[in-house]
Amino acid sequence: MRSHSVIVSRLMRALAPMLGGNPTDWELVGLLHDLDHDLVGDDKARHGPMAAGMLAGRLPEASLRAIRVHDYRTGLRPTTILDRSLIFTDSLSRLIEDQGIRPPCTPSILLNAIREECTSKPWIGENVLVYAGREGIAIWDVVNGVELPNLTPQRPRPAPTRRAPAPRPHLKPATAKRRRRASVERRKPQTSRQLSSRR
Repeated sequence: MRSHSVIVSRLMRALAPMLGGNPTDWELVGLLHDLDHDLVGDDKARHGPMAAGMLAGRLPEASLRAIRVHDYRTGLRPTTILDRSLIFTDSLSRLIEDQGIRPPCTPSILLNAIREECTSKPWIGENVLVYAGREGIAIWDVVNGVELPNLTPQRPRPAPTRRAPAPRPHLKPATAKRRRRASVERRKPQTSRQLSSRR
């Protein structure tokens, strides 16, 4: 969890100047957003509000609000650019960790990683792509502008496999043989005698 928070904080610091935010405040929000992660257990609706309560009086209200609303399971809606940026960087960090993304990151590398990640976590792609489109952010530039800690991918990428054709159990063996024979015969070139016998 520590490396995740470090990545989020670095991404937040990189985004702040692009969007008119305070880099120090944004970096702290990223670093502390999962402070309560181990404390909430299975009650994920408390993840965010508990951390904001622990940090009350130590961070500006806008920062506390972003931490409070960053997990959709709280039922709270993001309203500010800081709120949405934390959700974006939290999701982008998961993508970076799970898919092992490293600079230099190109658009094709990133889009392939998003496609792969969406098979198990569809909200990641949605959070990343919707935010980037809305704010006009080139995601690969953000990733390339941040020094990422050395990480190993959370889950290895499986090697692509080809599926074998499914057996057709509903056909009797004799019927299957006849169909194969008929298809082979249709492909054979016909002699002039065979053609004249059909006339």
